[in-house]
Amino acid sequence: MQTLEGSAQNLVLRGFHVQRNFVSSELVAAFAGDYDDGLTAANQVYSLGLPAAENLARLRPRIEALIKALSSSSFRPTRIGGGVFFATGNGINFGWHQDHESYFINQTHRNYLNVYIPVVKPKAAKSNLTIVPVDNFAEAVPELWSRLEGGGASTFRQQGGRRWISDDCAGGVIGELDFDLDDLAETPELRAGDALLMRGDLFHRTQDNDTNRVALSVRVSGDQHTVTREHFECTCETKNWFLQQNAPMYDAVRTVFERHESLPLHALLEQVFALRTSQNSA
Repeated sequence: MQTLEGSAQNLVLRGFHVQRNFVSSELVAAFAGDYDDGLTAANQVYSLGLPAAENLARLRPRIEALIKALSSSSFRPTRIGGGVFFATGNGINFGWHQDHESYFINQTHRNYLNVYIPVVKPKAAKSNLTIVPVDNFAEAVPELWSRLEGGGASTFRQQGGRRWISDDCAGGVIGELDFDLDDLAETPELRAGDALLMRGDLFHRTQDNDTNRVALSVRVSGDQHTVTREHFECTCETKNWFLQQNAPMYDAVRTVFERHESLPLHALLEQVFALRTSQNSA
């Protein structure tokens, strides 16, 4: 396996890093078997598969080594979350966006990392993620990127000749564009076991759904910053739709914020986990 040297610099400067052979072929096969077992997450927004806990535990030391490699940089994710499978065969085919639901809860993507690992990948050149590197975006529209950097829950939209970035958290328009994001895009070619490391504020889309690609996504966040009830309750039509589709999760978040105006993210996540666990065991 490659060392993790260079991952921090690339994530800071470009917003992504490709780590070849991040996961052993044996563990890749185990994750592919987990997907075939068909356990799914209770989320009506997407069709998500769930890996086995024991296989996530086998992956954890590799992600901990990654976190250590990033610890001396200005980008410092620390808290390893769970993992889910995104599969083109289950209708995963997204347009240009920054991640939404992680932003609704974390309220920032300043230290948020997506460790994206294909575990079923028939063709290296097909069904990847197409991305807009941070440096490309910042060079093209520096003022707009300054409003988008570290954020999330925004989408590139176009109608007729108009192109714009929508704010899907508070509503409205963040900025207008006179070009297509495809003009700035790159598509790293991945094989099973490679990892695409992406910051949470990176704009990305599905390259295509021509092949039956399954990818494991494990999220790592910084959890020491403060989250607020005011931010969570700031909403719009798009955010309300997400909250309704994944109601059990967001009801638990809402319950915690009924007790607190603000609290550290790690405390919010711990209390939400406790509420969800008690609900599931009831």
